[in-house]
Amino acid sequence: LSGATLLLGPALGEGLVGAIATATAATWVGLLYLGVLGSAVGFSWYYDGLRQLGPARAGVVINLVPVFAIALAALFLDEIPAPSLLLGGCLVIAGVVLTNR
Repeated sequence: LSGATLLLGPALGEGLVGAIATATAATWVGLLYLGVLGSAVGFSWYYDGLRQLGPARAGVVINLVPVFAIALAALFLDEIPAPSLLLGGCLVIAGVVLTNR
């Protein structure tokens, strides 16, 4: 809600508030999905993992986010990762494994 409040001023200035009236049902479903799964569930799982792992280990594991982004882009967007990305991903995974020993 704080993000929506902060963005209301610029939206009013640009005249974008009227676009809400023309939003389709698919737009509202997508917005609900992003709000519930993307934010609420995601942060809930993040804080649960933080509690289970502890801050030191969770700080190391958070480095896996770019690795998952590359893998998911290849899986869902049919992107072909460059060899440098694959090498970097392997180095990140190795670093996380070595740090958590």
